[in-house]
Amino acid sequence: MKVYLLIFSTLSCGALSVARLDAKQLQAGVAAVELHPPLGYIMGGYGARTGVSQGVLDPLHAKVLVLEGKDSAVALVTMDLVSNLPAAQLDRIRELVKSSTNIEDVIFNVSHTHSGPLVVENPPPWQLQAANDIAAGIGRAWRARRPARIGIGTGSVRIGHNRLYDMSEGHGWTAALN
Repeated sequence: MKVYLLIFSTLSCGALSVARLDAKQLQAGVAAVELHPPLGYIMGGYGARTGVSQGVLDPLHAKVLVLEGKDSAVALVTMDLVSNLPAAQLDRIRELVKSSTNIEDVIFNVSHTHSGPLVVENPPPWQLQAANDIAAGIGRAWRARRPARIGIGTGSVRIGHNRLYDMSEGHGWTAALN
């Protein structure tokens, strides 16, 4: 929970400082990179899972948003993985990006999918390639920057539930609405 609050706070503060910029001062670029763990690789997410990946239903991606203001730039990267890449790989991506762009800060996030590969500290070849591809994707987003504006909105959607518990007398209780 603390990590989510930190990310939200970081993004909120960044958005607030960027919100003072007009469209001529804010630039944004996006890119997507497909991640390619090999078939037959160990899946992540469930301790009781047996077996390995047997195919691809939907490709896994790393998606990048680059924001540049008048004094700084940030890259936000979200990956379809159960956990983040090891710190050494994240630092390597940051080094590659810093040497080829004006981006000082790179923030990483994962979707926590339970339908993707296990991410390990001693990276196998696919994981090393993913880090290089993500750095290249950040570079593509940097080169694709265009004038941009930021806005906010609020709303509510009730399309699911999180952990529906059966209670006595046929009544249910849910931990949280999505």
